[in-house]
Amino acid sequence: MWDWGVRHFELWGAYSKERDTLKNEVRRMLVCAEGEWTEKLILVNTIEWLGVGYHFSEEIEDMLAEMQNAHETSESYKKYDLFTTALFFGILRQHGYKVTSGKPKPCRARKLDSSTRISFDSAIILE
Repeated sequence: MWDWGVRHFELWGAYSKERDTLKNEVRRMLVCAEGEWTEKLILVNTIEWLGVGYHFSEEIEDMLAEMQNAHETSESYKKYDLFTTALFFGILRQHGYKVTSGKPKPCRARKLDSSTRISFDSAIILE
């Protein structure tokens, strides 16, 4: 009976070392990820899809913040295909970023005089 407990403890130690090695390798992949946005986004999406994103939340947030800043300053997403653009918007919105697809359109306002009754025109509100 005691023999099983010792072996279990040895196996747990071996699995813990392997787990830590793999976590460090994935963390290095996230931090050192260079290249196209597509590769970075697929990596983040895969990590989150596997359910282990919470282990790398800081690294993922740093990467997404960097991509968000690049998006705001240069609109570099325009050079990517539909898959990459959709993945970019989806992942950033899941993480709470407010990402728009472009510059907002100005509101069309009507000038009202004092004799005009204020009413809501649904066509104008929906624009």
